[in-house]
Amino acid sequence: MKTKNLFVLPLIAISLSTLTACLKGRKDDPNALNVICLNLGYGREWIDEAVKIWEEKNPGYKVNLDATGDARAVIAGNIAKKANDDVYISVGSDWKSYAGQGKLLAIDELLEDTVDGVKVKEKINDEYKNSIYFKNRDGESHVYRLPWTAGLGGIMYNAKMFRDHNWSVPTTVEELLTLCNKIVTDKVSIDPTDPTSGTVYPFSYTGANTDYFDYTVFSWWSQIVGVDAINSFKSYTKNDKTNFDAKNNTTYAGLKRATQAWWDIFGNAKFADPEDISRDNDTAQKNFMGGKAAMMFDGDWVYNEMLKYTSAHKLDESKFELAIMNTPKISSEMKNNGYIIGEDQYIAVPATTKKADLAKSFIKTLISDEVLNIFFNKAHGMMAYKLSTGSYTTTDKYMTSVMNYRASLEGSFTSFSSSPLYLNGFVDFWGASSGRPFLQLLQKTTKDVDEAFDKIYDNVNRQWDTWVKNSNM
Repeated sequence: MKTKNLFVLPLIAISLSTLTACLKGRKDDPNALNVICLNLGYGREWIDEAVKIWEEKNPGYKVNLDATGDARAVIAGNIAKKANDDVYISVGSDWKSYAGQGKLLAIDELLEDTVDGVKVKEKINDEYKNSIYFKNRDGESHVYRLPWTAGLGGIMYNAKMFRDHNWSVPTTVEELLTLCNKIVTDKVSIDPTDPTSGTVYPFSYTGANTDYFDYTVFSWWSQIVGVDAINSFKSYTKNDKTNFDAKNNTTYAGLKRATQAWWDIFGNAKFADPEDISRDNDTAQKNFMGGKAAMMFDGDWVYNEMLKYTSAHKLDESKFELAIMNTPKISSEMKNNGYIIGEDQYIAVPATTKKADLAKSFIKTLISDEVLNIFFNKAHGMMAYKLSTGSYTTTDKYMTSVMNYRASLEGSFTSFSSSPLYLNGFVDFWGASSGRPFLQLLQKTTKDVDEAFDKIYDNVNRQWDTWVKNSNM
């Protein structure tokens, strides 16, 4: 469907039961803050703790918390009927549409408030400094959302398996390829007590979620060309369609080189189970956890998801010990740059709220050092804010590896762009979301990386003028 409207609300699949619940409405209580929070990978323990902290600091007030995996659908339904909501914590590009349509409250002044003795704007991670501003229909830039998480993706590995077989954690892509060949050559049994169990693959992956590959490929890209070049590339002006020609644009040629590094691994049929192409993330992650593979490309939320696979909500470290490695470098002299996941995640206040001051105070609690530490230890991830004092402390081996990885980054970036082409969902790093080449290469519908990038540019070249027109540029 084509439209000339600048901001188009994405279509969201809403189940009948969810829609019915949304439309029932809710009588507003002036002493209650109505909060909707996504409850998926990072879980809800952290937000439950945050609610308790806020309620203790605000006697006489309570939080009505809806922590749900259907947060996007619930928010969409509630915004449509102007429900009595006060704070949203969720994911998806929807926030851009809501902001563009005037359905989120501008919270610019919150940046100047202090939390833990420093201004809010100083607590926000550097990679999000510019993406918090959004240009509305009047051409004015305001803050309509604050970031939620600073997710890390990359190559997860079974640290116990590595120790047991004296495999070194690779520091370069060349070393990673050498390791993959060694794992294949070693023919390690999945179950040493069962000779029919098969042998360990270097990698497990999910063909249903090939965007998981982005996290490492984009990090490689930033190693090759630098963070500044990528941030310049994603300005996406109306004359930028030739930037997606990897033959002539050096920045995009860097993404092609990074994609080739990925294909050097997954183009080898011995390095991953061919059946992974049809597996969802849960199945692939369970196989990885079950010892069928030594490594997996994934996001940091995988830990919480794995905990749910066990009845004890605890990993058996005698069999499996999860860790994330620093992204192996394309070449040793490059900077250890990295891609941060979470541009589509947000903390926002609906424009219809009658309790703006309470909502802002709740947000300040969410980004306090106390809650940042709770999120780190309960959600097993990092929020998009700096600790004002001290550092994270943990005895968890996985979270130690996450903390070390984050500390090692010399530069970082997100995919956010203030360009109308991006905000309208037409353009991203792959030209368009449908341009992501991984699945086509795995399915062999595209023969090689050269052809994949030719397809990306052909698609951009064919549709660019329409995208520009529909973005009112």
